[in-house]
Amino acid sequence: MADALRHFAGWILTLAIMGLAGCGEPEPIRIGFLGGLSGRASDLGIGGRNGTLLAVEQANAAGGIAGRRVELIVRDDAQKIGLAQRGVAELLATGVEVIIGPMTSAMTEVVLPLTKSAGIPVISPSVTSTAFSGLDDQFFRVTATTREYASASARYLAGALGRHKASVIYDRSNDAFSADWVRHFSAAFASVGGEVVRVETFESAADMSVQDTVARALELRPDALVVVSGAVDLARIAQLVRRSDRALIIMGSTWAATEELVAIGGRAVEGVLVPQMFDREDSSPRYQSFRSAYVERFGEQPGYGAVLAYDAARVALEALQQTGSGRRARNYLIDHTFAGLQQPLRIDAWGDTRRDVYMTRIRNGRFSLEAKLSEPQRE
Repeated sequence: MADALRHFAGWILTLAIMGLAGCGEPEPIRIGFLGGLSGRASDLGIGGRNGTLLAVEQANAAGGIAGRRVELIVRDDAQKIGLAQRGVAELLATGVEVIIGPMTSAMTEVVLPLTKSAGIPVISPSVTSTAFSGLDDQFFRVTATTREYASASARYLAGALGRHKASVIYDRSNDAFSADWVRHFSAAFASVGGEVVRVETFESAADMSVQDTVARALELRPDALVVVSGAVDLARIAQLVRRSDRALIIMGSTWAATEELVAIGGRAVEGVLVPQMFDREDSSPRYQSFRSAYVERFGEQPGYGAVLAYDAARVALEALQQTGSGRRARNYLIDHTFAGLQQPLRIDAWGDTRRDVYMTRIRNGRFSLEAKLSEPQRE
């Protein structure tokens, strides 16, 4: 009898413990972020992390996903292959449902084989290389490709500015992006009567001097210099150019369109043209609400990394809200239109989307809108 009572009491205790455990906080839904938080591309990566974090914090303040808190797990790839591979492995080991990132095309080449085999969707805020277009690889993005941005830049340089003889300098450290940009820029420039008279390269990862590179690029006296690099390297190239030529038109790429370009470049980058992935002068209530929240949270204005990462995170959160898991989210993402901060974002069957192109010029230490170019069209 005593043994039976003890056995019964044991079951009661077990059920009580299970009941208490059931009353605890449910397991969070985990989202990963991978980007360069150190090194030369850290301005882009930090902005991406901040935009993602803000979206997650707002989602949690609104109750999370089906009553579950969203946990953001962050890893730094530092634009290095080994760190990117390790970062993705660690994110997958924690059970993330989706990864926001990477922020550059070079790192995307590294991580996609790992994430595809795991069946985890990857949503990049800023990767534009056409190398990832038209593939069934669980890779999605919330921006257009280099084809659209580079082609629009070439047409603007020739059509609006009347420049038809350009030299190009590009950074091979992010070759998946920069070589792709140069290819599409050159083709579009030629189609409107322009000519790329010289192409020079350097590798920022090797921290090499670019003085001789700049000298060779200017030998044929171009009427424009196009630099495809990050903000730090565009700034130092502009500083070298301005020592001998104060009037030459300098155009960057979307990669360099961060606040660090202005901060580092100073007077040397005044007048530099930079295509943008978002409208910095947008006065819509949706964008202004985001901007105010971002400034309050991080103490600085959002750049394109932050804006696009916020969009990417919101896309991921909506998909998880509707499907409950990353593996099921894939079908929801395809051929679905999401409400972006500045425009609707429709992701096609291959994970690609379109985004407006904005040409800016640096004036008085800030990016000033020159023109909203036509909505990107596939060539």
